[in-house]
Amino acid sequence: MLNEPASPPSGEGQPSEVFPHSFVLPGRNARFRVPWTDECVEWPMSVGSHGYGQKTDRSMTPRVMPAHRWVWMKDRGPIPPGLALDHLCRNKLCVNPRHLEPVTYTENNRRALLARTEKRQRAKQSVCKRGHSLLDADNLIVRAGGKRQCRTCVNVNQRLSRIRRGPR
Repeated sequence: MLNEPASPPSGEGQPSEVFPHSFVLPGRNARFRVPWTDECVEWPMSVGSHGYGQKTDRSMTPRVMPAHRWVWMKDRGPIPPGLALDHLCRNKLCVNPRHLEPVTYTENNRRALLARTEKRQRAKQSVCKRGHSLLDADNLIVRAGGKRQCRTCVNVNQRLSRIRRGPR
C-alpha cells in the first residue's frame, strides 16, 4: 500500500530532501515535526468542521487549507492538477505524507465509498473476534464515533494492562 522504503534514505533521524523532518509554523516559536514513521501523524492544531486539520498560511492561496495538503505541498511540491490527496490510512487528521496518495477525484470517492461500506459491514457483526456476543446490550460498548467494542474483551485487556504495569 505504501510504496516507499521503510527507513529514511539518508539514515535514521537524518533530514533528507525526500522527506524533511520538520515544518516551521509561521508566527510561532514552535516547530511542527513530521517524524519518519509508518504511523499516523495527527495534526495537533486547528480542526475544521469537516474533520480535517486546518492550516492558515498567508503566503499561499487559499490562505486556509486542509493541513494534509499544506504538508504535502511543503514536502513534495504542488499537487498535480485534477488530482486529490487520498488518505491511505483513512484518518482525516493524519498529515504523514507517506499516508497520502494523489489520485483522481473519481478514485478518491470510490475508495471513500468502499471504506464506508466496510464500516457498515463491521457494524453488522454479531460476535467479537474472540467469539463474545455483541447482540447482548450489557456486553456492548458504543464509543464516540460509533465504534463498537465487546465489554468482556475491554475488561480483560484492562486487567492484563494493570498486571503488566504492576503496583504503583
